[in-house]
Formats: sequence, structure tokens, C-alpha cells
Amino acid sequence: MKRLFLLTVAVLVGMAYSVRAQEAKFDEAAILKKIDKLKADTENPKKSGKASTWIELGKAYYDAATIATNGLFRGMDPLTAEMLFPKPEKGTETIADTEYEKWSYPYFDLYLTNGSVYAWKTKKEIVEGALDKAAEAYKKAYEIDPKGAAAKVTEGLTKVSDGYKQDADNYYAARSMDPTAKAFAAAYDVQRHPAVNKIDTMCCFYAGYIYTLEKKFDEGEKYLKDAIANQYESDGDAYYYLFHCYYGRKKFDEAKAVLLEGVTKYPKNTEVLEGLINLYGETGEDPQSIIPYVQKGIENDPTNPELWAGLGRVYDKLGDNTKALETFAKAVELAPDDFAANFNYALMVVRVADDKTAAFNEKTFTSREERDAALEEVTNAYVVAVAPLEKAHGINPQDASTLELLKSVCFRLRDVSPEMMDKFKKYDELYKSMQ
Repeated sequence: MKRLFLLTVAVLVGMAYSVRAQEAKFDEAAILKKIDKLKADTENPKKSGKASTWIELGKAYYDAATIATNGLFRGMDPLTAEMLFPKPEKGTETIADTEYEKWSYPYFDLYLTNGSVYAWKTKKEIVEGALDKAAEAYKKAYEIDPKGAAAKVTEGLTKVSDGYKQDADNYYAARSMDPTAKAFAAAYDVQRHPAVNKIDTMCCFYAGYIYTLEKKFDEGEKYLKDAIANQYESDGDAYYYLFHCYYGRKKFDEAKAVLLEGVTKYPKNTEVLEGLINLYGETGEDPQSIIPYVQKGIENDPTNPELWAGLGRVYDKLGDNTKALETFAKAVELAPDDFAANFNYALMVVRVADDKTAAFNEKTFTSREERDAALEEVTNAYVVAVAPLEKAHGINPQDASTLELLKSVCFRLRDVSPEMMDKFKKYDELYKSMQ
């Protein structure tokens, strides 16, 4: 399954971050005390029915979630970072095979590369799940007074959504994929609230995409279907990932339907076409109906070896060895160092040669010369398979199927020349050693 690159949070949030003044230290105890007081107000019958009570609680939770990193943004230069957050403990840390400069603070770790801030990781929360709690408080205020509280709830939930997007960006930078998906999903869900009433299709798509990569197919289906329903299809990729959500749960009918819809709308998307070919191959369905789709894909992307190989697999399923040979030959031409392309091409060469052998055995000859000429043609057909099989073996020496076919072909050709007999002995010994 291919992976996409995520956009930076500045694009996702749709705003440019600016540095805001902040004290290097803040009073965590005062923040918690304020939250406790506001929580007590929400339990007070005289105050709990006021939208303002819940709005203030929402603000307090939002502050608790963001105050430690207030002013940070990706791309910030180190000098500005040290002015905002002085005296870090400096070191390095490797994330996904990349080494970053690491500045450690009590509440977060800051990662820098190439002279700028790359991301940061929260390591201590003032209030666990503060953004979630802020969102719930704002929603409660709207429930109490949807008209009077609308403006402040909209402002509050928009800030919460931006906070989730920032979290998503940081989680992705740290390659923490499941939290990334949850943060994108939360940002999308918050914006669907009536007070905001926004469909953030980008967050929706990326939530579905990453959930799918994480094999959380129920969640992936939910958000990818929403993305498609709102016309965010990423040139057909949304259909490709939705297919995996169905396929991963063995819902083959739904998987086929979404691929057919995707390939009709996006014939240039080779992943959708390849998924359709593989699905038909696994379910044993008649692949004849796929051919027009694959041919259309080849017209749009004629140098894609996977599409040519895919068409070869379709013809192979149909038992048309000659056409399969032609298309696999094209795949080898486009990807000469690919193991599967070389093996499949050689296999088709052998099958076509076997067809010639069957025809030879059924034919009646009028002279020895005619028979010898026909036999030479059959022999030469098998000779063609040796070179691509040896190429495949060189690419993957541990593949037993390649060796088995190679030694069988060389055995058939052992009387053609001493060299071919030597090849048979060599590959026969190698094959036996693998058994």
C-alpha cells in the first residue's frame, strides 16, 4: 500500500503562525485551581445553566492544553525559540532513521533540523485530554444557549480544532501514526459541530488514510467515505484506501464496487487498477471485464510496467498465453531488473512453447525435413526462456520456483549444446540443495 506525504500544519490550519509574547514560566497550580473552581461552578445549580460558565471552562481547558508551547511553530529559528523558552537541556534523538537536535523542557521536547524547529513532543500534560474537555465544555455552552453563545463557541471550537491539527502534525513528525489519525479525526469532528459547520475534507481524508495504514479499517472506512461524499478524493486515492478497508475485512463485494467506481472516475490511478486486478485474481472472478479498464490505464500511463504486468495477469487468467507473453514482454522492457517481470515473462515463454509442443505432437508430417524444422522451432521457443529465468535467479537466488523452472527448461534443452547440459547440472544441484 503506498503512502502519501502529509501537508504541513500551516496549510492544514489555513493560517500562518506568529510569535506571541509569553513568559518563560507559568503557574501550573493556578491553572489547575482555576479549572477546579470552574468545574465546581458547573455543578452549582445557579451557575451550571449559564452558557458563560461552560465557555469559561472551555477556555481554561484550552489554555491548559496549549500554554506550555504557546508561540511555537514549525520553521521557527533557534534564536527565537531560545528567547521564548530559555535554558533547555540539549542533546540529540533519532526518529525514523533521522537524527534531530533535541531541546528538552519540563513540558515538552523540541526537535530541530537544518537550523529550524521541526516538531515538538508533549511529555507532561497539565490536564490529561485537555483539548477533548475544552471541546465538550464549548458544546455544552451551545446546548444551553445556541443563539447567544454561538459566536464564542464558534471561536472556541475553531481554536480547539487548530490545536488538534497542530497535534496531528507533531505526531506525524514523530511517526506516531495512530495518534496522528485520532488528532485529524478529532479536528474534523469538532468542525462538524453546528456552531462551526465546516467540512474540513483534508483532515477527513488524512484521518481515513492513516487509520487505513494502521489497519483500523472501521475508522478508515468512516472517514474515507465522508471524504468521498464531500468530493475530496485525492485523484482516486480515497477509493484505493477505502478498498483496503473493505478488503482487510474480507468484504469483497464492497471492495470490488469501490474499485470499479474509482477506476471509472480516475482511470489514470494505477493503484486502483492494480487493486482491481489483484482482487479479481484472488476471488476467482472472470477478469475479462477488467481488460477495458486496464487498457485505458495503459493509454494514460504507457510506461507503467505494473499496468502491463497486470494486463498480462488478466490474459493469464483467461488462458491466453500468447497475449500474456506479449504484455509481460513489455513489462520486462520497462522494468528489466524486476524479478516478477522476468519470471512471469519466462513462464509465459515456456507455456507458449508447451503449446507449440502440443501442436507438434498432434501434427502429421510428410517428410523428415519438415518434422526437423518444426522440432527446431519448438526447441528455439524454449531457449528464449533461459535468459530471463537466469536474470530472475540472479535477482532472487533464494526463489525455489525459479530454479525448478530453470533446471526443467535446461533439462529439455540438454542435447542442444554442452553448455546447456552444464546449465542443467548446475541448476539441478542448486535446486536439490534448497530442498
